[in-house]
Amino acid sequence: MSDQEVMILVGVAAAASLVKSTLGVGYPIFLLPVLALFMDLADAIVVVAPSNLAMNAVLLWNVRSEAGKSHTLRRFLGWSIGFAIIGSLAVPILPEVVLRLLLVGIVLVFLINRRRSPQFVLSPQRAHTFTPAAGALAGLFQGATGVSGPVITPWFLSQGLGRNAFVYSISSAFALAGLAQIVGLAGQGLFTDDLLFPSLLIIPVALAIVPIGLWVRRRVSAETFEGLVVLLLIGSAIAILVRMF
Repeated sequence: MSDQEVMILVGVAAAASLVKSTLGVGYPIFLLPVLALFMDLADAIVVVAPSNLAMNAVLLWNVRSEAGKSHTLRRFLGWSIGFAIIGSLAVPILPEVVLRLLLVGIVLVFLINRRRSPQFVLSPQRAHTFTPAAGALAGLFQGATGVSGPVITPWFLSQGLGRNAFVYSISSAFALAGLAQIVGLAGQGLFTDDLLFPSLLIIPVALAIVPIGLWVRRRVSAETFEGLVVLLLIGSAIAILVRMF
């Protein structure tokens, strides 16, 4: 990477970290499109994975008091971990177009349903039934594309959790799926010397911004918080489509 590309990477990582630490989501969807401008998407996934895991670990620790608020979390994590490893093994060969369209489709279904029923919350019975499918999809997309927010975010947003319980749930899901993804990528030898430097460089940059995002989160209302998450979902769907062309 050139010096200019490194500066762009650091700047975008800082901005993505602010969004992520405020809302709990948004880090890879900001970084990956920028990295894809000057490297292969498969390489970009490798670069983003370590700092994404570090961010989720820090956010998870910050709201650890919210453990146990989501009744689907443990089953969801079990399914997502296994499929994240499967997805990571498919990074070099899996067609991106199909996965990206599926991600966008999931976001659209969620947004349409939310518009029809703004207060929609999954019943415990239905959530229990669909947890394996949701966890498997999230893990597969995390491993294969580095982006699972369009699956994980609607799933936990539909369970009527408070903002910190929501952040705890999605951070748990992102962290464990991300760890499984890194194991799969490392097992294939994809962390080469050229990619290891930028991947490690942005970790302290991202973590340095976390306190600012936490400060912002404490000062926004619950309605504003949820609205920002929904807007980020819409933005993620647009970004995924843009990256297809």
